[in-house]
Amino acid sequence: MWWVLEAVRIQLVLSLCSIPILTSWGLPISIVAVVGNIVFMPFMMLFLCCSLILWVAVLCSLPAALPVYCLESVVRIWMYCLSKGSSGYVYAIPKQPVWLLIIFTIISLYLIGLYIHRYSLVRSILFLGFFLGTWITVIWIMHDQPAWVSVPCGSRAVYVISDSTGKIMFLDKDGVLRNSPGMLSWAFYTLRTSLATEFGSLSCDEIVIIQPSYKRLKAAVLVGSTLSCDHISVPAWVARKRWFEHWRRECPSVQISYDADQKWTRWRVAYPQLASAIFDKSFKNCHTDQQT
Repeated sequence: MWWVLEAVRIQLVLSLCSIPILTSWGLPISIVAVVGNIVFMPFMMLFLCCSLILWVAVLCSLPAALPVYCLESVVRIWMYCLSKGSSGYVYAIPKQPVWLLIIFTIISLYLIGLYIHRYSLVRSILFLGFFLGTWITVIWIMHDQPAWVSVPCGSRAVYVISDSTGKIMFLDKDGVLRNSPGMLSWAFYTLRTSLATEFGSLSCDEIVIIQPSYKRLKAAVLVGSTLSCDHISVPAWVARKRWFEHWRRECPSVQISYDADQKWTRWRVAYPQLASAIFDKSFKNCHTDQQT
């Protein structure tokens, strides 16, 4: 029991030290990190021991059937544990001002040094856990969520919009999405990071495509798998296209709404700066294309 409490305290210390870095980089935190580390350490020791025994057996030309079986068993059990994981265990923390992160870091280091060396194990766990929960609550209270943000994608940009109900929607008005190998990396490292830092979320509720095509819808499904989103909104005229029927047969689980034009009309009225930014960039891109 003592080593479990010690592992919990170590995880709290690591969480307090890593939150400023995670919030600055848009990386999420896991609420089951303590359990994961407690389970991971024994498996790591077994894996290293089995690997060492197997290496010695192969090096000395000894029978290696038993070490191989043990190593494969450890890997199978570990993969089974990983399969029980869920994205619901991971939460994002919105980005905060640098001065606030510096203050939090100084206070955290002071409290860690004070409570680890002067107080009991249980008391230090309770206080550090209380301070961590209080700090995360303060972050959410001080967070001023924007109405929309632009996310660069190549030479153009897509837009993430938060409506009055709190739903987060992804807007591709000018056909920026493309079905290419780099789209998945962009969605995971750029788009997901922007969602975490600006909105404190790792998912969106809907993907809105104003100028859809077969390849753009394939790319939208790929982006949606990264953002835990299976709802795509397209204009009504898309239903009359032959390629759309083929795409629907390939992606039957995706929810489709035929009101993308209506959504864009409402957003132009509600967010005039968003409409201005999109039209200005579209005009610049067209002007550049004409010159080249």
